[in-house]
Amino acid sequence: MSSLTTSATRRSRSVFEARPTAVVAQTTTWTEFPKLWGPLLGQVYEFVRPRPELATGDGDELWQNVMLYKDQRPDVEVGVLGPEA
Repeated sequence: MSSLTTSATRRSRSVFEARPTAVVAQTTTWTEFPKLWGPLLGQVYEFVRPRPELATGDGDELWQNVMLYKDQRPDVEVGVLGPEA
């Protein structure tokens, strides 16, 4: 991971190595997103729970949730990290 922070604009950008993910993509509004992300994540968990080979953790925390905000519209991806290749 590399990181860049600029104090003048107070923006931060991080770059991570690519990782497999299991996600549901959706175009929504910022008003609707708080009500939408839980059901989207639920769809992902319906897919990954019967597939333990996709788990990245152990015990009670088998998966790591991720949310990607692709733009200001917002186009979002809600899901979980997959195992590293």
